[in-house]
Amino acid sequence: MKDYTKAPECNPILMEKITHSVKESDWRAAHGVLFLLLMAICSLIPSLSRWPWIWVAPFSVYFIVVGCVPPLRRSLNWLQGGKVSPTSIAATIGLMVVTVLVLTYFQSTMKPDVRGFGTFLPFKAIGGASILGVALFSIVNATLEESVFRGVLFDALQSRSGGWVSLAATTLLFGVGHLNGYPPGPVGVCLATLFGLAMGGLRIWTGGIALPIVAHIAADATIYTIIAS
Repeated sequence: MKDYTKAPECNPILMEKITHSVKESDWRAAHGVLFLLLMAICSLIPSLSRWPWIWVAPFSVYFIVVGCVPPLRRSLNWLQGGKVSPTSIAATIGLMVVTVLVLTYFQSTMKPDVRGFGTFLPFKAIGGASILGVALFSIVNATLEESVFRGVLFDALQSRSGGWVSLAATTLLFGVGHLNGYPPGPVGVCLATLFGLAMGGLRIWTGGIALPIVAHIAADATIYTIIAS
């Protein structure tokens, strides 16, 4: 007869996997906390409030800390290109075309004053309105922003709450984060939020940040051209 007073036996291998999974989830979430903390500290330093230091400074310290802490290094899951397919490439190209058309239409109809953005972006230092300037800004900024929103923060939230919660949260953060950016105003925030939603969808679909970066480059190239000219 079975003794029901006896504690059930636990599979040590299964328990080890569960424990490891929980710890990995905690460390993945720690990446997001660490980066937000570094962003907050860097925002208090005036010399780091201009582009690109507002992103480069916290990322530099972040990677140093991650490299020095083994659990953080092992849980660096967000730094992946993802799976690229003909369908996802076609969708990305479609998003790029739509984004360029929407931004161009917004500028031509709303005609917002963009002179104030010169205090934030070092136009002369990165080549002004030249092809080099457009390429440098769009590639660097798109890579940094996607690494933050669809990389560090997305993976940190996904590890605790799942992909859809992470998509909603990072989309809202992206929209609010562009409150003082281009496109300006409430309409601009809505457009940035929709763009963030599309980038988050690409992130979930492909499992990486490569295609979101590519799509983001088209948006930033258009924005930089509008502002610099």
